[in-house]
Amino acid sequence: MPQVWSPEEIDKILAVIDTANPVGRRNYAIFLLLARTGLRISDVLGLKFSNINWKENCISLSQQKTGNALSLPLSKELGMAIISYLQDGRPQSSSAFIFLSHNAPFQPLGEHNNFNPEFHKYLRRAGSEKG
Repeated sequence: MPQVWSPEEIDKILAVIDTANPVGRRNYAIFLLLARTGLRISDVLGLKFSNINWKENCISLSQQKTGNALSLPLSKELGMAIISYLQDGRPQSSSAFIFLSHNAPFQPLGEHNNFNPEFHKYLRRAGSEKG
């Protein structure tokens, strides 16, 4: 069953992510996308460069679970988090996927990379009862 966090809980979770390192920049961008767009984790991890229209400030994708087309605004906050990861965190790769593992080989995060442990680590650090 989906869980809902208050704006204060979301701020606490985001605050415990260490953005001084590449993995932290990646995870911050992922969690920010989850929190601000309501996308499922599978859709965030499946984002490709082609899903982001920087000129129109939007994210367009076909949802993995439903197949429904979706277009969402790309706020300045989201754009800056993604750019920070791309410039100072993402491993060098020709992959079309935005979010990659940080262990060689640098592969897209997805069905073979369980992201739940990362998510629950930040929930615990933030003192969330839902983690």
